[in-house]
Amino acid sequence: MVATPAFSKATASKTQPVRILVVGDSLSAEYGLKRGSGWVALLENRLAESINWNEKPKKKIKNTTNNIAPQAVNTTVTVENSIKITPDFTVINASISGDTTSGGRSRLAPLIDLHHPTHIIIELGANDALRGLPVAKTEENLTAMVQTALKSKAKVLLVGIQIPPNYGSVFAKQFTETYPKVAKANKVGLVPFMLAGVADSADAAKLFQADRIHPTEAAHPIILNNIWPELQKQLKTQTAKANK
Repeated sequence: MVATPAFSKATASKTQPVRILVVGDSLSAEYGLKRGSGWVALLENRLAESINWNEKPKKKIKNTTNNIAPQAVNTTVTVENSIKITPDFTVINASISGDTTSGGRSRLAPLIDLHHPTHIIIELGANDALRGLPVAKTEENLTAMVQTALKSKAKVLLVGIQIPPNYGSVFAKQFTETYPKVAKANKVGLVPFMLAGVADSADAAKLFQADRIHPTEAAHPIILNNIWPELQKQLKTQTAKANK
């Protein structure tokens, strides 16, 4: 059961709304999956379950996309824990199957103006590689997106992807290195490889759909576990600032 605590004015003043905007492609858009089973929906569940973003979720709850409500799990609000309870949050999944970094670049500014996110997760580039687009152009687009996001004062998390070696070792290496390069240059958070533990798993064949490109439902909790630690750091930082 999810309990909604009654916040005092003093507590509420220390609670900062969190609006997480995810700009990605089919890996984040639940391609081939039932709605509510992708990693973005699982992220929302985790946020709702977490009393304190230092903790891992204790139970599953029904997905409530874009629901804005301060939530806690069977916890009595006290002076000690009230400022640690999950603040109001919204998760906006603006991912589009087939999108490239060029598409994301053109969409980002309007999305920021519309949703005013506090956190932006950028998960793009896989389709650039699949289409053989120049790595330099992918880097340029990712850099532009990150800088646009930073100008809005949002915290940024860049989610990297890797491509199979059959695309050529040089191309694959350059592409893989693009994400840490952009993240380091702009001092933003980085998930080096969102499919770690999936694409390189001994059971990889069971974790991909028939097209061998898109992860199955069983793979998405693993994907979230790859992304969560870096996002958690940013959320904890925001909570700490709000509590000062």
